[in-house]
Formats: sequence, C-alpha cells, structure tokens
Amino acid sequence: MQIRIQSQSALIGINSNFGEFSIQQNQWPMKLSTKDSKLHIQSEEAVLLIDQSRCFAEAGLKSTMEMSRELANKGRVAALQATARIAGEGKEMADIHNGMAIARQAKARYAAKEKSFNFDMIPKSRPEIEVIQGEVSGYVERGYIDLNMGKITPDIKYYRGDINIYLKQKNYLKIDFVGENVNVLGG
Repeated sequence: MQIRIQSQSALIGINSNFGEFSIQQNQWPMKLSTKDSKLHIQSEEAVLLIDQSRCFAEAGLKSTMEMSRELANKGRVAALQATARIAGEGKEMADIHNGMAIARQAKARYAAKEKSFNFDMIPKSRPEIEVIQGEVSGYVERGYIDLNMGKITPDIKYYRGDINIYLKQKNYLKIDFVGENVNVLGG
C-alpha cells in the first residue's frame, strides 16, 4: 500500500491604506512700517586769525595810520634836534670873543660823516596767531520699526492609515492510502 500526502500552506493577505497628514495655513501678510533715524548736525567753523602787521612793519610795509604816526614822531624829533642845534649855534655866535664861530659851524656841518651799514634779517618777530574754536552740536531723531503680524492658525488634518490582515488560503494536509495490499511485516 502506498501513502499519498498532499499539503497546502496557509497564505496571509494584507490590505493597507496609507495614512494622510496635511497642514494648511492661512497666509496673512506681515505689515511692516518704518521711520528712518535722522542725525541733525549744526556746526560753526573754527576761525584762524593771523596778524602779520608787526612783521610787515619791520619790513617797512605799514598801514597809513602807523606810517603817519611814525613820520610825525620822526618830524617832532628832527624839529627838536634842529631847534637845539640852532640855539647852540646862536650861543656860539654870541660868544664873539672865541672868534671864527661861523667857520667852525660850517666845517662841523659839512664835514664828512662816517656812514655805517648793517645787515639784518626781517621779520624778527613772529606773527600773532589766534584760533577761535568752532562748535559742533547735534541730536538724533530716533526711528522705529513697527511690525504687525496677523494671527496665523494652521489647519492640521490627520487620517489614520488602516492595515487589514486576513487568511487568504487555509492550510491543509491530506493523506491517502492507495493500493489494496498491506504489508504488515514491514519488510
């Protein structure tokens, strides 16, 4: 006798639906307004004063007022010297007993006088320099940034996925005995 065995494996079936996840958001614009900062500056310029009148005077370049004052002073000195000389000559001529007063005076007046020359550098004095400081003042006008954001509310949706597991095919084992003779001895 023969044994016939037929078998079939079990099969599992799986059906799945994927889940879904979505986010939607309202797009409210951002409102931004600004005011620029401003810097205001006021300045007064510095002044540099240079007085070179003393240097120019030493070089002979004088103002008319200074020149007339100097010439008037020289004229006064020359007049006083001439008056003293004339008075002295008059006294000398009055002394007749000394004799030849006029000849002596003429000889003294027209005698060769020694001349001297000097070399000098001008100007000797420095110019007077004065600085009047300027001022700088300023202030800042502050600016600002104003930011307004609308309410943003996201819409979140979630659909759950699904998995279905089932038995698609049953398992079985079928054993058949074929033939009529049975060997009991096992041989």
